[in-house]
Amino acid sequence: MAEETNTVVTTEPTAKPQEPKAVEPSPAEPTQATTEPTQTTEPVNTENLEGSNKNPEKGSDAEPKPSTPEVVKDDAQFKLPEGMKLDEGKMKSFISLAKEFKLTQEQAQKLVDFDAAGIKASEEAFHKMQEGWKADTLKELGENAEQKLGEAVQAYKQFGDDEFVKLMKDTGLENHPAVVRVFRNIGSKIATDKTVPATSNGVKSSKTVQEILYGN
Repeated sequence: MAEETNTVVTTEPTAKPQEPKAVEPSPAEPTQATTEPTQTTEPVNTENLEGSNKNPEKGSDAEPKPSTPEVVKDDAQFKLPEGMKLDEGKMKSFISLAKEFKLTQEQAQKLVDFDAAGIKASEEAFHKMQEGWKADTLKELGENAEQKLGEAVQAYKQFGDDEFVKLMKDTGLENHPAVVRVFRNIGSKIATDKTVPATSNGVKSSKTVQEILYGN
C-alpha cells in the first residue's frame, strides 16, 4: 500500500502593512510659504515719466524748437499810403526803437500803417476845418466878398513877411474869419489913408502908416 506523504505547506504569515510615515521635507528644499514673496521691482525711469506728463502743446525736449523770427533790419523799407512822404530822421528813430523791442518786419509795418492812418485822419480833419473857416468867412463878408477879400490880401502881402506868411499857411489861419477881418480892416485903412491925415491944428503928421496902425 502506498505510503501517504503528507505534504506540509508552510505558509508565511502575510506581513503586516506598515503605516505610512509623514514625509519630512528635505532640508535642501525650503518649505513653501503660504504667501508669495514680494517681487523685486526695477527702478522707474523718471525721465520717461516727465516726458509723458509734459504739456502736449509745448512738446517734449526731443521736438525741434521753432526758429526765432528775424528782427527788423537797419535798411528796412516800409510801405506808405500814396502821396505820403517819408521823414528819414523819424524813420531811423523808429527802426532803432523797433530793434530795441525785437520787432519783426511785419510787426514794424503794422505800426507804420497805424501811424499813417492817424496822420491821414488828422490831415482830413484839418482840411475839413479849413473848408469850414472859408465858408464862415464868405458868409461874414456877404455881398462883394471878393472885393473885401482883395483889401485883406493887400494888407496881408504888405505887412506879412515870409515867416508870417508861412505861419498862416501852415496853421491854416489865413482862412480864419478873425484873421481875414483884421487884414480887411487894415486894407481898408490903406485904401482910404493914402495920404497921411492932418492933425487938428492943420499940420501934417510925420507918422507912417505902420505907426498909425500899430502905435509907436
